[in-house]
Amino acid sequence: MKVQSQGNRNSRIGWQSAALALISVAGWATFANLTDLFTGPLSGIAIAARLSVLDLFVTELCLVAVAGIWLGAAGPVARGLGYLISFSFLLILGAQLQSLAQAQIYLPRLAIENFESIDLVLTKGTVFRFSLFCGFFLAGVVLLEKYTSNNRRRGSRVLPSILLLAIAVVTANTNLWVPPQTQLAREQFLSERHLPHTSPVFAIYQEFQPRRGAGQLETSWTDGLEGGVRSSIDLAPSLLHLFG
Repeated sequence: MKVQSQGNRNSRIGWQSAALALISVAGWATFANLTDLFTGPLSGIAIAARLSVLDLFVTELCLVAVAGIWLGAAGPVARGLGYLISFSFLLILGAQLQSLAQAQIYLPRLAIENFESIDLVLTKGTVFRFSLFCGFFLAGVVLLEKYTSNNRRRGSRVLPSILLLAIAVVTANTNLWVPPQTQLAREQFLSERHLPHTSPVFAIYQEFQPRRGAGQLETSWTDGLEGGVRSSIDLAPSLLHLFG
């Protein structure tokens, strides 16, 4: 019984991290498909450049995973916060993928600020799919809480956290170690698709930061506003696609 209990204590963080990683990788694959990341002639430099497009995606995943490792081993309130962070992370990932699919841009600030117009595009299908996603997520939380337990030994979490943070630092600073020629190829790839070098969550943060010529940039975003507003509402299909 003690051996089984120890296995349970070790499994919550493991299952939670594995599920988060698998869904995120599925999201990255969807991003690659939407942006034709690996189509066309691919040289060694081109492959490296296109892989480096996902560098900040990896950074975000590592940071969320570290938060989950520590919050998941704490009390009920902390675990609830950890689940909320994971839910928000997946929700934003799904919203950005939906925006890319419909408008070929990340969610613009205008779409986010006009979220109160949800009733204009809300459908029964949207409500059903979003509810289904929430149901799947809630079911996962219930299973984790019922069949696993805490592992309060700090030592078992330190090494994975250090490793994940190291990966986050490395991937967040590719401009310091990726060869200039590869960086140039990456920027060319993104420029052709009118995409910034960013990641789903950080793209939301960037939208609300003061920028020079913000008025002109804001105007340029209005071309994709309709798709952006719809993507901020119709989140569930892309999230369910990640599960599927």
